[in-house]
Amino acid sequence: MGVRLRRTPAMLAVLEALLHMDRPYGLELIQRTGLPSGTVYPLLARLEDAGLVSSAWEAEEPIQGRPRRRLYTISAEGIEFARDALAEGRPVARPAARPAAVPTPVSLPRPGTSGGVS
Repeated sequence: MGVRLRRTPAMLAVLEALLHMDRPYGLELIQRTGLPSGTVYPLLARLEDAGLVSSAWEAEEPIQGRPRRRLYTISAEGIEFARDALAEGRPVARPAARPAAVPTPVSLPRPGTSGGVS
């Protein structure tokens, strides 16, 4: 396989997602990897230029109020490249984004009070 791409953690995350998803669209890949759109879309373009991924606009009419989605499919060469890259690399799966925990307010005694201690 003559594909020469730098195997970054971001690329590995996108490749791993493509291996486990059926024709995802960009936002699904962004959500799955936790990477920003400014990282995912240029990676998809490089992967497509290298022949590892193909894309096509969805055929169905989109739901009113939403634009058509561009669906991505990993090629046979892309599957081989992804498996090799992931076998060499470290684990790249990211947990799904969770809402940040809201800290519980701590009650501190006010100056000049005993703070509840008798």
